[in-house]
Order: sequence, then structure tokens, then C-alpha cells
Amino acid sequence: MWFLIIGEWGNSSMDVGFEFLLPIESKLSAIKFEQPFMSGQGEKFPQGPEEAWFNYFKLIKSNVPEHIISLLPNNFQKEQWQCVAIIDGVDNLIDELSIDSNILQENNILFNLFSSLAGVEKKMGYSF
Repeated sequence: MWFLIIGEWGNSSMDVGFEFLLPIESKLSAIKFEQPFMSGQGEKFPQGPEEAWFNYFKLIKSNVPEHIISLLPNNFQKEQWQCVAIIDGVDNLIDELSIDSNILQENNILFNLFSSLAGVEKKMGYSF
């Protein structure tokens, strides 16, 4: 399995974002996405995209917008993709790292997220 990572960086941690583009047939069984619902008059109504928490990170799953597909290399544009985005939690991780820089190394937080999205077993090291 393979995936692309699109990162957005700005002048502050508030501007950092990650979106993972995965083939649509990818199974994300290690991360439990759930559809948020609003209840009213005995019925449930879906509210927004599927979401999940993974350590510090709130993730959402969605379709990939066409304007992003057009930025991919030609042979990737023919594939069907799903998007998993980190929408919250990066600031919490950065705050903790400013206090204890060993957190990332000891817990392999980002590596565990990448491994879970890619559907690979955890291995020592940081390369795929």
C-alpha cells in the first residue's frame, strides 16, 4: 500500500496541517472512524464527515477535492482516493514537545499514525 502526504506549513503551529491521501480501497481498521449524529424527535441525522481520535490527533475522513486531484502526477490522477486529515491536536503535541522533547521519540506518535493509516505492522525505525 502507498499513500501521499500533503503538508501545509505557515508561520505558526496553528498553520500546520496534514492530509493523507489513501487509495479508496484502503482498509483503516486500526483507526475507528465514526459518523457523528445529531438526534431529534427520535431520529438520528448524520452531521459532517466521519471522525476519529488517534493519540493527540482528531482525524476526519472525506473525499479528495478535484482541485487536489489535479495537482497529483498524471498516473495518480486516475486512482480513486480518500482523504484523512488531522484537524486538531498538532498544537497539543507541539506544546508537550516544548516541555519534553523525548515524547515523540519515546512514543513514536507520528510513526504509529502513519503505520495505522498505511496498514503496516509497527517496525523499528522511521522509514517505510
